[in-house]
Amino acid sequence: GEEPLPVPPPRFRIGIFSQLELKAEGGADWAPVADFSTDIDLPNIERKLKLVVTTKDPTQLPGDDVFEADTGLRIGAVRSWKEDISTSVGVKTKWPPEAFAYAQWTPQWEAGSWWTIYPRIKPFWESDEKLGGIGSVVFDRWKNRWDFRQTVSMKWSQKNYEEDRDRAENPDHVQFGDDGQGWRWESSTMYGLVTKLLDERDYGRRVNGDDVADAYAIRALFKGNITEMTEARLAFFRKGGLYKDFLYYIIGPEVVWEDQYDWDEAYVLKLGVEMLFWGD
Repeated sequence: GEEPLPVPPPRFRIGIFSQLELKAEGGADWAPVADFSTDIDLPNIERKLKLVVTTKDPTQLPGDDVFEADTGLRIGAVRSWKEDISTSVGVKTKWPPEAFAYAQWTPQWEAGSWWTIYPRIKPFWESDEKLGGIGSVVFDRWKNRWDFRQTVSMKWSQKNYEEDRDRAENPDHVQFGDDGQGWRWESSTMYGLVTKLLDERDYGRRVNGDDVADAYAIRALFKGNITEMTEARLAFFRKGGLYKDFLYYIIGPEVVWEDQYDWDEAYVLKLGVEMLFWGD
């Protein structure tokens, strides 16, 4: 018979985050949230199928964080058809369970020796969000551990379409008379210093906060719909080690301006602890 393929060890990540927000209209909110993800390669299936258990929301835009996402636990199977094409099906573990399915195309293009371009197209369906899709493109440049990244994204969902129609007809809502038609867009610019990665083989690739072990970054983020800009953020990100290669801290102060609060600034402090259990 054929020699069985070695199965990479599973990786588990658990995050506990809190957000303190000093609101533009006065008052403060303290919001704790847990974040969990793991992926397990299934044996002897040509390494094309893996089991994923996660609280990450596959329908969120790249600039959304854990406080803006649906963090219900999802269990699904991800199938890689080609290097840049994959599909996933599964359920959200609530009662009654909600099904989801999505496909994504994530190629990687080199633009000269400086820039790497990462387009992504992801159609999806969820019991809650219903039909939708996300398109984004990332322009990424590494130089001497410094990473510059520009991201532009667009999303449409049937759920947003229905919400926008209701808001446009509601005279008490800030978007009264303006129908966003289900579209959301965002643009973010990030510049950071990554002194250590969890896996140094990822250096020079597209990485995110989950991939870094020691880093500093600043980011400007803008969001809106097809009628107007609705939000702007200026954020600082710091992640470092607390204990060996197991425990990490995250600090993220932000200044936020939102259309619904007449663009008065609000101040947010995000704090988190991540625990990693990596078999390798």
